[in-house]
Amino acid sequence: RRKWQDMLFAASSEIGLTIFDRNSNRKSRIYRYPELPGVEVRKSVPHEHTAQIYRDFMVSLNVNTVEDSETMFSRRLIEIIASGGLAVTTPARSVDKYFKNYCHVVATEREARDLFQQLKNGRRPEDNRIAQEGADYIRRNHTYAHRLKLILDTIGKSY
Repeated sequence: RRKWQDMLFAASSEIGLTIFDRNSNRKSRIYRYPELPGVEVRKSVPHEHTAQIYRDFMVSLNVNTVEDSETMFSRRLIEIIASGGLAVTTPARSVDKYFKNYCHVVATEREARDLFQQLKNGRRPEDNRIAQEGADYIRRNHTYAHRLKLILDTIGKSY
């Protein structure tokens, strides 16, 4: 995870990066982000504000901790896409299976730098299309109601 995070931070530092630190209330220094050029670290925000932040910022970064599962992905990725944000994420089998058409996947620092250079003046029409189609896709396929139905179907119950 750290390798991917460092790669994304390095690639985006040229155009600027704002981090909302969910651990900002913790005292220990082990929870601090490194001081890097072009990086602004802000305090955590209440969860009800995150969707608006995902929409307000040009892109939101996601790092996949589990890369070899077709079913494990971060809630953050779903939240970014569902809210109409534009996600830039690291590779994972689950991303390939479900989300690759609704986000930007970068596997190398060069790919990330190239993408951020393209985006430095704002989203392109293609990026806005990806964000809108992604939000629609999540609403159609990946809500809590969908997961509950899957669980109930699996155990042989209906609702």
